[in-house]
Amino acid sequence: MLQVFSNSFIAIISIFVLVDTILAFTHCHSLVMGWLTFSFSIAVIILSFICIVYATLKNKNEFWEDKRRFKLTAYLVAFIICISSIGTHIYWLNCEKVFINKLTNELTEVNCFGKNMEEFVIPEGVTSIDDYAFWNCSRLKSIEIQNSVTNIEEYAFSNCDSLTSIVIPNSVTSIGDSAFEDCDSLTSIVIPNTVTSIEEYAFYYCNSLTSIVIPNSVTSIGEYAFSWCDSLTSIVIPNSVTSIGNSAFYSCDSLTSIVIPNSVTSIGDDAFGDCDSLTSIVIPNSVTNIGEEAFSWCDSLTSIVIPNSL
Repeated sequence: MLQVFSNSFIAIISIFVLVDTILAFTHCHSLVMGWLTFSFSIAVIILSFICIVYATLKNKNEFWEDKRRFKLTAYLVAFIICISSIGTHIYWLNCEKVFINKLTNELTEVNCFGKNMEEFVIPEGVTSIDDYAFWNCSRLKSIEIQNSVTNIEEYAFSNCDSLTSIVIPNSVTSIGDSAFEDCDSLTSIVIPNTVTSIEEYAFYYCNSLTSIVIPNSVTSIGEYAFSWCDSLTSIVIPNSVTSIGNSAFYSCDSLTSIVIPNSVTSIGDDAFGDCDSLTSIVIPNSVTNIGEEAFSWCDSLTSIVIPNSL
């Protein structure tokens, strides 16, 4: 009975190892498969432990007295664990593939742990960079976006700590919420005049961003769009913008001046709150609503011009 069990044990574990290795080598184009590979590795270890315990309890004397069988099983378990670990590490370190939905031409997943992920060129034909496509690609320093791309979705490049600059092509019409959130090294970015709105948290916590040009096509700046951009010293808001969202420039500590155009009708809550270096500001006659604490905790603000429209 024990002999049959041992043979079954070896067969089952061998299948697990085979599947695990195949996944690691051939399915690295999908991050889901990467986690599946890792799950197989854990399953192999757990199954090995269960089999040994079961065999021991089932026929304690025979199992432990047969030293050769025990040694074979022990060596097999150790080998399986090693192979599983190697397979998983091969996936994380060497896969450099991307996953593109051929039906929609969306770039949906990128393995950020590939060894050559400091620079990346979006493949020709891609029309959309999907949610979280480059999320947490901490090694990514530069990226080239092709003219075929029209949409950059939510969190597409968030947490790309090493990304220093990016040029968005004129083909792009939409930049999603938090698209570049927490890109600590991003110093400059060019937004094309095809983009009509800067969504919520778009550049939230981009600590190194010193300047940005907002094109005349933009009509609204979303909530927290540039908040906590500590290095941002100045910004020009074009005449096309009609509303500045809540906390849009909150805690921009280095912001010394800002020009609000006559097109703006609404300034949201905390829009310029905690801007410690802001010294003066002129609010145009077009503004009909200023939210609560819009300029709160601006310690250096010495003058402000409020129009008769308020």
